[in-house]
Amino acid sequence: MLTVREILLRTFLNKPYNLSSLQNETTLVDRPCHLHSVTININGSADSLVILRDGTAGTVIATIDGDPTGKSFIFDIEVLTRLTVQITGTTSPDITIAVGG
Repeated sequence: MLTVREILLRTFLNKPYNLSSLQNETTLVDRPCHLHSVTININGSADSLVILRDGTAGTVIATIDGDPTGKSFIFDIEVLTRLTVQITGTTSPDITIAVGG
């Protein structure tokens, strides 16, 4: 079993990750996993949202306001298919998603 790890969206797979590319739904973990938490490190614009899904265009796990800096949202749930994320709005927030195997 994998240990819990932090997936920094700005440093995905050890490469700089352009947050603007997340306007389209992006797969973060392409297998079942455990979603621990989402933290808004630096807020986005007032119209920004972080949308988490189980599966591409699948069940919505959460829709989070991307504006509240410093807030953490604890889920501790099993994702059955794959974890995907989409960020909407004028300016994307900087977020951290913690998942495990």
